[in-house]
Amino acid sequence: MNEASRIRESESLSASLFDEDEEMDVGADALRSDRRSTELEILRNYAGAVGNENFRDVMEHGRRTAVTAVAMATAMGLPEQELDTLQTAAFTHDVGKILVPVSIQQKPGPLTLLEYSSIRNHTWFGKILLESISSKDDDTYPVRKIRAQVALLHHERWDGTGYPMHLKGSAIPLLAQITSVADVFDALLSERTYKAAWTRDRVLATIAAERGQQFSPECVDALLQVESNLL
Repeated sequence: MNEASRIRESESLSASLFDEDEEMDVGADALRSDRRSTELEILRNYAGAVGNENFRDVMEHGRRTAVTAVAMATAMGLPEQELDTLQTAAFTHDVGKILVPVSIQQKPGPLTLLEYSSIRNHTWFGKILLESISSKDDDTYPVRKIRAQVALLHHERWDGTGYPMHLKGSAIPLLAQITSVADVFDALLSERTYKAAWTRDRVLATIAAERGQQFSPECVDALLQVESNLL
């Protein structure tokens, strides 16, 4: 599947999630799409069960993060199979936030220590949620395990001061390294209740300044190489 096809698949899957009146039909691009849409319907039900109204924002951010992550990985020369895995992993990287109260996620002022701890726990929540809809008997289980790993580890830092495992450098799985950069790129570009959207130049300068500190140097270089092709 080429990059344009991946973007179309992400967009059509994302759109289908938010249409309550239509069947979850994401087209004939691949058989895995039917399975993936069913999984995401389960996740949407989780969000509804806990009264989280932020599901659409979480998954739209995931879609944009996936597009950026795949573009970066392509520039880095990752093989086709890993690009497919990365697309799904980046798409669901923040899904644990459906178990974090919206009032905390959208709080305009400073967070308390307890609120900040709740936000950080979305990495564990994401891992648990994604593992809960996986089966060891499924032929896609290895990919799903990686997806849960990315949800857990996308806030690790290259210098070892991230969370939740405090991994450092190459100990951080590559797909989590890539997702980390793509995640921050979209988050800073986006308007949130607690901040205005940053300019593209400011975002790129901030990420470049964190090269070798928060982020993998190779991943930062890949983002700078492809960012002009991203919307």
